Amino acid sequence: MKIFYLKENYPELSLFVQTNPSYCCPALVTEAMTSRIKELTGVPIVTLTYDGTSSQMNDAIVPYIRNAIKKESNLAKHPADRSFN
Repeated sequence: MKIFYLKENYPELSLFVQTNPSYCCPALVTEAMTSRIKELTGVPIVTLTYDGTSSQMNDAIVPYIRNAIKKESNLAKHPADRSFN
């Protein structure tokens, strides 16, 4: 339910990042619900599962951050295009 609160109070939200340790049962349930949450909120969800290795797990969110920066830059150039539905 926190997701709906966040979306209502921060309509500019453009990404949810779910972080969880590997093999965490509650996280697996939440991950299974991501497509439905996206359908209801219109906000994509990226799941990062940390398994104790030093791999670059955070790299998965870089494209979303770059897209958000481009979007903000475009809105700053064209403020009349900003819509808050």
